[in-house]
Amino acid sequence: MIYVYNMIAIIINAIANAFNDPVAAIQVLFYDMAVNVLGYFQSIAKGVEDLINKIPGVQVDITSKVDDLIGGMKDKSKSIKDASGWKEYVKPLDYLNMTDEAKKGYKGGKGIEDGVSKALSGLNPNDNKDQFDFSKFATDGNPAVIQGKGKNKAVKVENEEDIEWLRKLAERDYVARISQNTLAPNIYVDFSGPITREADVNGVAAHIGGILKEQIATAPEGVN
Repeated sequence: MIYVYNMIAIIINAIANAFNDPVAAIQVLFYDMAVNVLGYFQSIAKGVEDLINKIPGVQVDITSKVDDLIGGMKDKSKSIKDASGWKEYVKPLDYLNMTDEAKKGYKGGKGIEDGVSKALSGLNPNDNKDQFDFSKFATDGNPAVIQGKGKNKAVKVENEEDIEWLRKLAERDYVARISQNTLAPNIYVDFSGPITREADVNGVAAHIGGILKEQIATAPEGVN
């Protein structure tokens, strides 16, 4: 991206300065384009050089000559710019050392990792002080009380869907209460005669079981 940006910047600066000194503009154009191309390859070569030099006992130098060549072209370009009154409208960017940038990225990521690890290191799931206390909320024996801002702390419901839902809920609760109070089975077991044998006891138990099954079958749904 730097390579493409610099090429555009070099062309724009050359066109803009061509009205003042076209010869100098063309000379600077070729010098700066050469510097940009060499800088691109220098960035790649520097990464390769650093990688090879990490091998124990190996030491190579593949960028120093390129550095000297780029430095000489920059000096010639600068001298022409100074003599022609060159104006830089778009400033080119310097190439980045990919090895250094990788180290910066690793350092930044390591810092984030250490920060997260430090923040989580103090948490102990077995420590009661780190556990959320749910006792302040409703329980089966102590239900929560919802209070609104209306009259007598009434909750104001404006949503039509909520109103319809509350109406159906009230109807269902009413029907359930009526069913339990009026439709609950009344079981009445009546038999006569003395129980004189063990077989008589078993017969009575079977008869009561049959009555219970009939009564439960006729009870409303959901009523035990």
